[in-house]
Parts: sequence; C-alpha cells; structure tokens
Amino acid sequence: MMYFSQKQVRALIETIIARLPGVEIMFDTIPCWFSRKTISGYWRTPFYRVPPMPWGINVWDAPALMKSWSPQITQVDVIPYRRFRTFPAALAPWLARLPGLRKHMPGNVRIHTCKSL
Repeated sequence: MMYFSQKQVRALIETIIARLPGVEIMFDTIPCWFSRKTISGYWRTPFYRVPPMPWGINVWDAPALMKSWSPQITQVDVIPYRRFRTFPAALAPWLARLPGLRKHMPGNVRIHTCKSL
C-alpha cells in the first residue's frame, strides 16, 4: 500500500470491500516519517535508492482512518511488524514497546468487514 497515494489506497480498499463482502484485508504500513524520507530521496547504499513510498500512516492512527472510509469495516487490528533482519532493525520489537516510539514504527493492519450492510 505504501507505493500508492492515500487516495489510491482508499479507492482500492473500498473496491475490494464492495466486490468481496465479508472480506478480511491485511497489509503492512510504514510510518509517516519514513514515507517523507523516501519521497525526499533516501539512499540505502551508494548504489540503491529506496523507491518513493507516498503513503505512510502511523500504525496506531490506522483504525480510526480505515473505519472512516467505509461503514462495512467493523474492526481494524494493529499488529506489530516483527520481520526485522539486520542488527539495528532487530532492536525494533523492543523499541516498539516504548510509548513514545510505538507510533513511529512500521506495522501491519488487518481490516475485518461485514458481509452486508
């Protein structure tokens, strides 16, 4: 989802819900600060630039936003992202426990929908 604009993400989620009643949708998110960093040109190595990721959301803000998009969304779960492979990133699960840093971490969102209105 992070490779789309917020408008495109919303349209995609609304389309999926309309065509597949009762669906559950799960996707990963990046925080707003990281989205801004990729748009301004984040070079991970001297030879690799991270692609622009226009849609970032602080994962704890996702439930309210997702529920505002469709009345068919009945529940939104936030699941901490646990797939970190490098040393600094391996500290992320512990950093995510700190209240001040929690909202600035990547995460997963699972949307539950009702079968019909």
